[in-house]
Amino acid sequence: MKNRVPKLLAGGVLAAAIVAVGILARLWLAETYPPLESSGATDKPNIIVVLIDTLRADHLALYGYEERVAPFLAKLGSAGTVFDHAFSTSSWTAPSTASVFTSLYPHRHGIIHGMVFHQALMDKMKRTGEQVVPINSFSDSLTTLPSVLHSAGYATVGIATNINIGDEIGYSRGFDRFVNERNMPVEDVYDRIVQWKNDILNAAPYFLYLHLNDAHEPYARRDPYYTRADGENENNRALYLSEIGYIDEYLPKIFDALGLDDNDIVVLVSDHGEEFLDHGDIFHNKTLYAELNHSVFLVRGPGISVQRRAENVSLIDVMPTVVEFAGASMPEERDGVSLVPLLTNGPGAEALSRELNDRILIAHRSGDTRGQQSSEREVWAAAHENWKLIRKADGTLELYDHATDPTEHNDVAKANPTIVEELSLSLEPYRDRANWGDAGVSNVEMNEQTIETLKSLGYVE
Repeated sequence: MKNRVPKLLAGGVLAAAIVAVGILARLWLAETYPPLESSGATDKPNIIVVLIDTLRADHLALYGYEERVAPFLAKLGSAGTVFDHAFSTSSWTAPSTASVFTSLYPHRHGIIHGMVFHQALMDKMKRTGEQVVPINSFSDSLTTLPSVLHSAGYATVGIATNINIGDEIGYSRGFDRFVNERNMPVEDVYDRIVQWKNDILNAAPYFLYLHLNDAHEPYARRDPYYTRADGENENNRALYLSEIGYIDEYLPKIFDALGLDDNDIVVLVSDHGEEFLDHGDIFHNKTLYAELNHSVFLVRGPGISVQRRAENVSLIDVMPTVVEFAGASMPEERDGVSLVPLLTNGPGAEALSRELNDRILIAHRSGDTRGQQSSEREVWAAAHENWKLIRKADGTLELYDHATDPTEHNDVAKANPTIVEELSLSLEPYRDRANWGDAGVSNVEMNEQTIETLKSLGYVE
C-alpha cells in the first residue's frame, strides 16, 4: 500500500493536469475563433458539403461493391439521390476541388497543380537555398461557393485535412471560420465538430464544408475494417478499404453531433478515386481512367427524391446546385448547372435531363513533373452519353463505351472513328491556351514540416 499511494496521487495530479489542459485548450479555441453570425433566416436550410478525398466510387457498397464497405454511405444514399455517372474534373485534389468551389473547369479557374512541388523545384531550393516558392491560386475575380453563401446570410465554416485545401490557394475565401489541419484523422475532425457545435448550431442557417483525407495514401490500418490480403497491391487495397470503413464509422457521429435531420441538405462527393494497378499504376497519377475519374455524388435533404440518376454529371454542378438550395444567385461565369430540378423531380426536370444528356463533360490532368504547363504534358478526357474519350499526353486517342465497359479496358477507338473525331474536336476549345483563365500567385514558405507533409502524400519525390 505504501508504494501505491504516491502512484495514486500522481495519477490524480496527472488527471487534473489533463483536465486543466483541456479547459485551457477550449478557452484558447474560443478566443481564436469568435462567435459565428448568420442572418438567422428560418426559411433557409443548413447545408453540409462533405468531400472525401481519394474516395473511389466503385469501392463502395453504394455503387455495387461489397456490402460491408461503408454501410452508412449506402444508407445515406438510400435516403436521397445518387448519381451513378458522376465525373471529376481532374485526378488531383486541388484542381478538382477548385471545380467544386467555382463551378469552373481547371483550365478556367487556373488551379492546375496545387501544392505539388516538383522535383526540379526541390532541386532548385537545394541549390539556391530559397525557402519561399510561388504556387497558383484563385484570382481575385473568382467568386467561390462559401463567398456566395456568406453573402446570402449563411455562417460559413470549413475544416480541411488535405494540405492542398488551404489559404495558399484561396480555399479559405468566404469562410467565417476555416482551418486546415493537415492529415487530421476523421475522429479528430469529429472532436473539432463537437467543440464547435454550439457555435455552429446557434448560427443557423450555416454552411459547413468538410474535406476528409483519411483515404489518401499513406494508408493506415483501421481495425476492425482491415482484412489482410496477399500481395502488396491487394494489401494496399485492403488498407485503403479499412480507411473508408473508418470514415464511414465517424460520419454518422459527426451528423449526430450536429443533429442533422431531413431538413438539412447534405451533399457528399469525392474529388477523384484511386488506382490499384487497374491500368498498370498505383495511387492517382497521370491518368484519367474510370478508377480516378468516376466520382461519388449523392444528395439528401428536404424535397429530394429517393432515386438513382443515370445522367452524366460533374463536380462543376455542385456549386450551382448548392447555391439554388440556398436561394442565392450564381455568378454568371460558370461551367456547371444546378441539378435541383432533377433532385426534386420538379418543373424543368425533363428539360434538364435532356440538357445533361446532350452536353460533353471535360476533365484535365497535367502530366508534368517539372511545373511547366506544356500542352505536350497534359491528359484530357471528354464524356458524352455512354462514351468517354481520353487524349493522352502523347496525343494518342482512346475511346471507351461505358455501356459495356465501365472500367475502361477495351479501347474501341478504331471501330468508332466518327465518335472519336467529334469528341476530339470538342476538346479543342479547352486545349486552346487563349481560352484559359488567369490564376493568381501565392508565395508559400517551404519549411521542413510542409515538405514532410508533401512527401507523405506522395506530392514530392
